[in-house]
Amino acid sequence: MCNDKWTTLEWEKWEKYKADGHPDIPKGIEIERCVKVSQDEIIPFVKNYSLLYFSDDEKCKLSKPKRYTRQGGSDAIEQLIYSPWLGDGEISAVDILRVLAWKTGKIDYDKCVEVDGRITLKYYKNWNEGEEDGKDFSIQLPYQNKVSYDEFKLVVEKINGLRTKCILNSEKSVNEIWSELLQFANGDGKEIMKGIGTVYLITLLHFITKCKYPIYDRFAMSSLVVCYLQNHKEVIPEDSIIRGCALPDKNSEAAKSLLSDTNGRYQKYIRLLKTHCSEKYKNENEYIENRNVDRALYVYGHFFKCE
Repeated sequence: MCNDKWTTLEWEKWEKYKADGHPDIPKGIEIERCVKVSQDEIIPFVKNYSLLYFSDDEKCKLSKPKRYTRQGGSDAIEQLIYSPWLGDGEISAVDILRVLAWKTGKIDYDKCVEVDGRITLKYYKNWNEGEEDGKDFSIQLPYQNKVSYDEFKLVVEKINGLRTKCILNSEKSVNEIWSELLQFANGDGKEIMKGIGTVYLITLLHFITKCKYPIYDRFAMSSLVVCYLQNHKEVIPEDSIIRGCALPDKNSEAAKSLLSDTNGRYQKYIRLLKTHCSEKYKNENEYIENRNVDRALYVYGHFFKCE
């Protein structure tokens, strides 16, 4: 994990950094850092990391994380995925499947076709969004079996019902929406949503709430923690190991209070995100409409080993 130029002895000089003195950092996050890395090797976060999200952009003069693999795609493809959710109309099965394919990295961007401004999405093997009612399709998530559109209608109805609640009640209903979504994923929709864990459910919540509640990602969490500590004059070198970034299992008690627990990991993630946006963009809600915030955090997080 340390730089190749270091000796074997220096490779082994690691220390555990405790962030207990920083109340905004979620409990359970631990950082192991190599004491031989100096401050001048830290690459400070800047918003231009978003340039590296889609491609190896030569205009971006930043050092690229060695473990980062470009996402591919484009703004146009993301707009295709987002656009149905930003209005008040009903969401289709295909709209939901595209969100899941996008989040889980199942879109084959190199094969996507754009003709006259219309984009046709292509997927990797075993992911098929289908074309006709009743046709089986495959969600290539852990332990997921093929399901039919008829079976998936249960998911579509639930998502649309939650969207209606969100549109009508806004802020007051979000905890209720999360509770219903989680209960559905662990109950009536358990078999259909077998491979859809907490992070993917938060992604669906993100779209249900029209982006108000952010997508959660362990690399983004690592970025936020490091940026926060750097602002407090703490040194967290590249290649540090950042542990404890995962969200609780969807079957756990902790998942039930994910939105209501102000000291929980997701709520602290939101607070760190708002702090970051205030400092870097002068607007704590910048993440809601500016996808570059999430893209940059995701790329920058690859400087660290996140667990």
